[in-house]
Amino acid sequence: NIETQEADIDESILPKEKPTHYVKRVALAKAMEVAAKNPNAYVIGADTVIFARGQIVRKAYSVAEARQKLHLLSGSHHIAMTGYAICSPNHPPINRVIKTRVILKKMTEDEIEALIQAGEWKNVAAYKIEGMLSALVKKIHGSYPNIVGLPVYNIAEDLKKIMKK
Repeated sequence: NIETQEADIDESILPKEKPTHYVKRVALAKAMEVAAKNPNAYVIGADTVIFARGQIVRKAYSVAEARQKLHLLSGSHHIAMTGYAICSPNHPPINRVIKTRVILKKMTEDEIEALIQAGEWKNVAAYKIEGMLSALVKKIHGSYPNIVGLPVYNIAEDLKKIMKK
């Protein structure tokens, strides 16, 4: 039986926090909060950010912020990072980060505006690679599902190890 539960945690970036530490910390906090309420469950918490030009890029909450983030990513080599944590009743928590390098073409103003108008910036860390932006991706090094938001292969492998014990 699979259920989705939201964790009510502080997702603020700590001063001088590195992106890998940030996604691991937030993913573990999410998983631990939900696991505390569901002690017999296998709980997965995850968080994805983009790291580009020395900045952690998270969800945009306005059109202006989305436009600024797309300009930052335009023509960039950046890293999509997903931290995940698995809490289970029979194993210590597993907490990992999966990184995928993405190379985007330099976007025109019209391309950025089309992404904005399509709403592909909403509820994601900068963009939806499975949407219109896919036509602007020059190259991906690593896990495609990680960019979408969940490194399913890695999580499945960890779950197999936990469930064997």
